[in-house]
Parts: sequence; structure tokens; C-alpha cells
Amino acid sequence: KKSDKEEWDLRHAELSSYKADKGDCLVPEDWSENPDLGAWVVQQRFEHKKWKDNIKSSMNKARAEKLEEIGFDWKEEEIEL
Repeated sequence: KKSDKEEWDLRHAELSSYKADKGDCLVPEDWSENPDLGAWVVQQRFEHKKWKDNIKSSMNKARAEKLEEIGFDWKEEEIEL
């Protein structure tokens, strides 16, 4: 089984490929080509919201910056904890 970091890095690489192909990071949650990536994108938004609200989260500054570097949309107005 992959470590949390390995899993995160893999999904980030997949998201970078998606962005190169589609021009954005808006992976559909139920994307049939890679359902795990769709679910991961949703989870990153949720974890980011928790992190911003000082709630224990898997998000951190380095991860947030890596996502922002590729133009990640946090959709903060849509995320409810």
C-alpha cells in the first residue's frame, strides 16, 4: 500500500496531466476515466477548508501551494464542513 505522501504525489501528477490535457483542474467528481482522481480533487477542497479553519487536516501549506501552482480551484464558496 502506498504511503499518504506517495498517494498524494500520484494524484497531484494525475491532476497535472489532466490540466495539460483539459486546460483546467476541474475534474468531475464521477469522472469515469479516473474516479479516484475525481474523488481526490473533492477531498482536497474539503481538507483545504478544514486547514483554513484550523481544523485537523491532511492539507498543509506545501500541498496548497503545489495545487495553486497548477491553477487549482478551491471552490471555497461551495465547501461546507
